[in-house]
Amino acid sequence: MATFNSTVSCGTVNLNGTFDYTPPNPPTSTNGTLGGTYTLSGAPSGLSMTNTSTNGASVQFSIATGGQTYSFNGAYTSGTNQIVGRTTPCASPKQDPDNWTASAQ
Repeated sequence: MATFNSTVSCGTVNLNGTFDYTPPNPPTSTNGTLGGTYTLSGAPSGLSMTNTSTNGASVQFSIATGGQTYSFNGAYTSGTNQIVGRTTPCASPKQDPDNWTASAQ
């Protein structure tokens, strides 16, 4: 298990945070576990993660904050200890970007 620091680009919404994840090994297998809390940068406590799943190298989860549920969808890249994906909804004036990356620490 590793702690992943995530950086989320969602316009003015700060969804940067951390979570625990055990990547599948090999990355195409179905094993791997995702932590049950997500801690936003600067927040005093963890937020519950719902709709969590890992399927091979893919990772999905949702967090609710400020009355809004954000869904994270990403893929673990073997050899880089990084998850790269998209977050919805994360509407900026241009409806983009809503990318997120998470790197293992």
